[in-house]
Amino acid sequence: MTKNKVEKMDEVTKESVMESLASMESGRPAVKNNVSPVVVHKEVREMSWDAFRATGLLTFINGFLHIFGWAICVEYKDGTFIRAYPMRTTWRGFKEETWTTAYGKIADYMAENADKIKEEIKNG
Repeated sequence: MTKNKVEKMDEVTKESVMESLASMESGRPAVKNNVSPVVVHKEVREMSWDAFRATGLLTFINGFLHIFGWAICVEYKDGTFIRAYPMRTTWRGFKEETWTTAYGKIADYMAENADKIKEEIKNG
């Protein structure tokens, strides 16, 4: 996720993604509304649903879950994240353009984070 792509997002999404990017760059978990995220281990940090969606991974994961009639629903109201929860669905997969967009986002994420991901694998 580049900061240029973030500029095209709505303000709520942009703020959340920027916080997650800052968290990734600093190695510290983001703090929102004076509530610290759960930190299970120093190598594990909470990320926002906006950041997860922006990578294309939510579509990818939901495509897999659709095989079993499940999905992860991320609920927003007026552009503000409300909650996320698992749900049952009769849908199986997405339209081709949805997959193409998700694959493009995943490819961008991998290209922009390949060195960091490789370093994380190497050093834990």
